[in-house]
Amino acid sequence: KVVSPQYDEATDMTRKELVGFKRLSRTLDSVEANQTAVAGVTILEDRNPSIRIRQWFTTDMATVLTRTPYVTQVIDKVQKDIRGSLDQFIGQKNLPSLIPAMKASMSATLQSLVGSQLVSQFKGVDATVSPLDPTIILAEAFYKPVFSVNWVRVTLNVSA
Repeated sequence: KVVSPQYDEATDMTRKELVGFKRLSRTLDSVEANQTAVAGVTILEDRNPSIRIRQWFTTDMATVLTRTPYVTQVIDKVQKDIRGSLDQFIGQKNLPSLIPAMKASMSATLQSLVGSQLVSQFKGVDATVSPLDPTIILAEAFYKPVFSVNWVRVTLNVSA
């Protein structure tokens, strides 16, 4: 959690207020702020008497999966939870019931993350024995993190 337990890993800090700070040492106009943001810098704005996060970005602006910090947090959370759900299978005999149980455990974990509004959907949950080493299970799943709205494009049409 970034700053408060009231926010989960998928909460975008854009438009959230910062507490504990009195002022910014430099203020950017909207053009400078936009140019700085697209370079991968989080932008703060002075909204006297508070400071608000105007745009929350990472330094890797390449894709939607890398430019927003909350997506990275969700990815970390999913990996941690999946590892936790599969840990029970380490050291177990690789009997025919093991792979279906692993797939069910992964599906249940991902479904829980959907219920927690961290993941919007998942599919392709699978597990197979490695063709190179029978002591390794190759597990995979595809999921989509929950995204926040950062932009609204409006088209206005005027008619007489």
